Amino acid sequence: MLGSLIMINRIMPKSIPINKIRRRRPGAGRPPVGPFVGARLPQELIDRIDAWADRECNGSRSEAIRRLVERGLAAVPAPAKPRRPAKKDNT
Repeated sequence: MLGSLIMINRIMPKSIPINKIRRRRPGAGRPPVGPFVGARLPQELIDRIDAWADRECNGSRSEAIRRLVERGLAAVPAPAKPRRPAKKDNT
């Protein structure tokens, strides 16, 4: 009986640690960017972004979106729309 228990320990593989951290190398040649931001866009807008990316960013959609957002944020803001006066409550 004791011999069979010793034999089982030799045959069965050791369990894999659950908290093992996999270290991966950083993306080669990619600029350091922040966290992932996903967005759903209409197909027509995606097509326009892709066309702009072909002209300006060597076809990289991600880089094109980054540049377009930066341009939009750096642009002169549109004048604010006048606010409507709040409705008065006659109670």
